[in-house]
Amino acid sequence: MQNDLVTSIAFFRNLNQGQRESPTTAALIDAFIRAGARDVRPVRGNGTVLFDGAAGLAHLATEWLAPWDDVVFVRDALWVAQTVVGVDDSPRAELTLFDESATVRPQRGRRCEIISSGPGFAVVLNDNDGQSDGTPTIERLLARRATSRGIPTLRKVVALV
Repeated sequence: MQNDLVTSIAFFRNLNQGQRESPTTAALIDAFIRAGARDVRPVRGNGTVLFDGAAGLAHLATEWLAPWDDVVFVRDALWVAQTVVGVDDSPRAELTLFDESATVRPQRGRRCEIISSGPGFAVVLNDNDGQSDGTPTIERLLARRATSRGIPTLRKVVALV
């Protein structure tokens, strides 16, 4: 039987599976299943979760994730794949996500540069390998929460779809 559900990716901010104040991997999967998601697959331990179902299911799942209490941004896996095409694959490049009602313009940030952007996202190139300054830069510019994932990581996540 063909799966006709949309594959979505949830990007949790400040969720590191199994660490203090964060749910375990089993609790994370259980929360998504309770919310009605299918084929729930946490990727790594950084709060990135592939699942089949509507974006709203990730928000519903947060009800079962206490004591974790932050934000989650959800994007269609196809959108993520299309957004990272052609982006530098270096460890300096990252995708920063935030509320889709907001936008930022390409500009110089603190220790990084926003090289492209659109509603709810910015592609950031950090000054140095291993740096991750997209989140604090966007949060400072918008006064809103954000979360970032490296482009090499996102390519691996998209390959799992």
